Order: sequence, then structure tokens, then C-alpha cells
Amino acid sequence: MKMVLLLFLLLPGIVCCDIKQQLFAVHATDELPNDGILHAGYGRDSPGHLVGVRTTVHFSLGELVRPIGKWKSWEDKKYALVTPLKTLLPQLVNLNCYDSFIVGDLELTDEVFVVVPVGEFSLSPCRMYEYDATVMTLRQAVDQLIASQNGSKVTMSDSNLDEGYFSAYVDGENINTHNFFSPLFQEFPYLSLGVRWEEMHGEAWRFAALEMCLLQVLEHPEHVQDYTWRQIEEHIAVIKRVYLDDPAFSSRSKEALVQLVELCQQALLSQ
Repeated sequence: MKMVLLLFLLLPGIVCCDIKQQLFAVHATDELPNDGILHAGYGRDSPGHLVGVRTTVHFSLGELVRPIGKWKSWEDKKYALVTPLKTLLPQLVNLNCYDSFIVGDLELTDEVFVVVPVGEFSLSPCRMYEYDATVMTLRQAVDQLIASQNGSKVTMSDSNLDEGYFSAYVDGENINTHNFFSPLFQEFPYLSLGVRWEEMHGEAWRFAALEMCLLQVLEHPEHVQDYTWRQIEEHIAVIKRVYLDDPAFSSRSKEALVQLVELCQQALLSQ
């Protein structure tokens, strides 16, 4: 414990301050919620039979998310929801500057900024931050907002965030490390560090793995193998043990997980 604290204090810049307050989470979108809730899932146009398959909402930290290779980019999105990292706790399950995510819907409060083009509508109770889209990109507007709140500017690379765990820098120092986030791991032991597809530190990778299994079951049931059913059973068992049994985990997130478990149980009965 003392060694971890010593390493924490010796690291420069943001680490000597409050990670929860200085690191801002960013979610880019073309769809602003009209009910005060940022919903987990695939968006308003997702097919009805896929409701509940994805229980997560994803954020970058310190700047607008970088593109995923050549096939997905958020650079042309119109809006962004920006909030201190503390707002996501204790729903947060994975830390990665490129792809942090929570479980369950996020209730929007006055701690959330909504970055919108000038002349757009307001979204109560959030705080509105307008930008001139004719002279400024959404990325620039997000950077400007974070700076205005004395937040830390994180600089990531254009590496494909789905292919590995990459460095992210604040004032020349890589903060996308276990050492940097160690105070949060001590406070929230169920937190993971890593890429959503791969096992690194923690169990949050299972949400994406379980999502892929369920998509296969619901979209192509004729091709499902015994291995997939075993994976679903294993993922659900671990998720229940790690998250549902932890008293510090958000009740809103637990509600989403209960629904996910029920969906999996229905799928298992159908095999």
C-alpha cells in the first residue's frame, strides 16, 4: 500500500491532483437523448430483438475518441457529452483512455456538459457548451471545453483502439497505465484496465465477449456451437460474482445486469 502511494505521488502532473475531477470523459453522438438518460445499447434504430444485448456506454478520456482504423470515426459527429470521470463512478467497469465504459444507462445531471453547435436546443439539466461548427470541429470544441474547466488534455495516437492497449499522454507522460489508475482500483476493486475484447486486468472484457455470443445466438442460431453456450454460462457466472455481489457497484448497473442475466438464461433455455 505504501509503495503504491509513493509511486502515485512521484508521478508528475495530473496524478498529484484528483483523477476523478481532472480527467473528463467524452461521448460523441449524433443523437441527444430527450429523456435525460444516455441509454446503453446500439442506438434508437437498433432492432427490437437486440434490446438488452449491449449493456454498456462507451467514453474516451481527455479528448474526443480516436478513429478505429479506417472503418469507424467520430470526427463528423455533431454532439458530445463531456463530464468529469467521477460522474461515471460507480457504474464504471473499464478504464482505458481510448475506451472506458460503464454498465447501464447514465442519468444526465448538471455535472454533464453537452457540446452543441450554436443555435441548437438546450438539454436540461445539463450545462450547454456551444461552438461555431463553421469554424471549429467537434474535437476542437471538446478540447476547448476541457481546458476551460482546468481539465487535463490527453493526447492519444491514431492506433486502432480495438487492436491493443496504447499509450495516452498528459504533458508528455503516459497515463494509460495501471500505476496511474491504481487509486481507483483500490477504491473500486471490480474495475478493469484494458481493451474491451481482451483479458488484461479485470473481467470487463467479458461484456464484449458475451455481447458477441448473444449476437450469434440471436442473429444466426443455426450456426451456434456448443462452445458458445459454454462461454455464455462462464461469462454470466463471473459477471454475477464480480459485479452483482459487490455492494459498491451501482444499483442502476445491477438492474441492467439482472436483465442481461435473464436474457442469457432465456437464450440457454432455447438451445
